Amino acid sequence: MADPIVVGTKCNWINDANTRIINLWDSNVASTAAHAMFDSSNNTAYTVPAGKIFTLLQVCGMPNYNTGGILYIENSSITVAQLSTETTGGGSGMWATPLTVNLRIEFAAANQVIVVHNQGTMHVNMIGVETDV
Repeated sequence: MADPIVVGTKCNWINDANTRIINLWDSNVASTAAHAMFDSSNNTAYTVPAGKIFTLLQVCGMPNYNTGGILYIENSSITVAQLSTETTGGGSGMWATPLTVNLRIEFAAANQVIVVHNQGTMHVNMIGVETDV
């Protein structure tokens, strides 16, 4: 019998040779241009492999102080999520409110998880599961 993979507290997948948890990170934290998230296991832009599907489950973002901002997530050039943060109030060293959002967005084979931050620096991490179609 296969062991379950538990991601967070509510998401379960069957643990087999074709299922893996993917941690994505933003290699371009200061760019406001659209760019792909990187796979932390190999430090390259993540593209969903042929015959697989990637399910994005959680997004964590920390914008730079005083900027707040909006994070857009794109799938096949279509914005599928728009997440916003707020600032904590002025002053050097004051950080905007971090954001952690649980969601479920599926990306088909050959697609990348693309992000756009509308202003300033934003550190972004994402967690998801790659499985067979």
